[in-house]
Formats: sequence, structure tokens, C-alpha cells
Amino acid sequence: PPSIILIFYGALMGTSVTALVLAGIENPENLGAILRSAAAFDVDEVILGRGTVDPWSRRVVRVSMGAVFTLRVRDSEDLLEELER
Repeated sequence: PPSIILIFYGALMGTSVTALVLAGIENPENLGAILRSAAAFDVDEVILGRGTVDPWSRRVVRVSMGAVFTLRVRDSEDLLEELER
């Protein structure tokens, strides 16, 4: 599929964690808007899979209105393996 969006609520070492998992988001404006919304909803972590545009690109940063800098954003080579942990 062109994009996968999953919001994961889980417990990690006794703390509550909200993670947003994205894959295949190719449009920088869409990713920027998603990141801006994630920051507004206090998402703890954003995990980006293959095919997702660079979250630090100029357009993503502008559309996110800087929200990308308030989030913990990281890339994953294999989302399925990572989510199984």
C-alpha cells in the first residue's frame, strides 16, 4: 500500500508510550501536516518506514511549522520486525 498509518499505545518499561508509525508517505506536505498533528496530540515517538519522505526536508519542516523539532522521529528499515519487539 502507498501508506500505512498506525497509532500504537503501549507500555515500555513501566511507562505509557504513544507511537505513530508511518510508511510510504511520499508527499512532504502530508508528512508535515501529520507531524504537526502528532505534536498537538502529544505523540511520544514517530517511526518512519521505507518510502517515507525525509522528515528534515525544508518543505516538511515548513508545513509542520517546526513541530518536527519537538518530536522524537526515527527511521526503521523493517517496521514489522520492530513492532514485534
